[in-house]
Amino acid sequence: MRLTRVTVLPALCLMLICCGGGKPGTINGNWSATLTGTTLNGVQEVLTFTATLDQTNPPDLDVTNFVLGASCLRTFNPSATFSSGVFKLHVVDSQSAAFQNALDLQGNLDGNTITGTWMLTPGASQESCEASGTFKMTKM
Repeated sequence: MRLTRVTVLPALCLMLICCGGGKPGTINGNWSATLTGTTLNGVQEVLTFTATLDQTNPPDLDVTNFVLGASCLRTFNPSATFSSGVFKLHVVDSQSAAFQNALDLQGNLDGNTITGTWMLTPGASQESCEASGTFKMTKM
């Protein structure tokens, strides 16, 4: 009986390690995100984006096929990192130096989902573009 317990316990531990057991998944792939929150004036804000993420040079991520539905960000320059289950995305509106609004996300990967917080920071003369909230990204 004792031999069975000694054999089964390591086998269960190995199974948890191999099957994930709550550990972060892989970041590579196509993602869809929904960001919800409020503006500085208390107006409900919902933003969405899709992107392809590929980690070829850790912790940096290659961000391609980035499509964002946000009026405050028109020309995108996204950069991202992923390390120890923590995902960070920084998007700057590169259209004009005077209007460099920025979107920042930080969250944790759990399987095929990333959840966390986001903040939209306005550039000069863009106070209406300030907002923050929570987000959920799902691997497609």
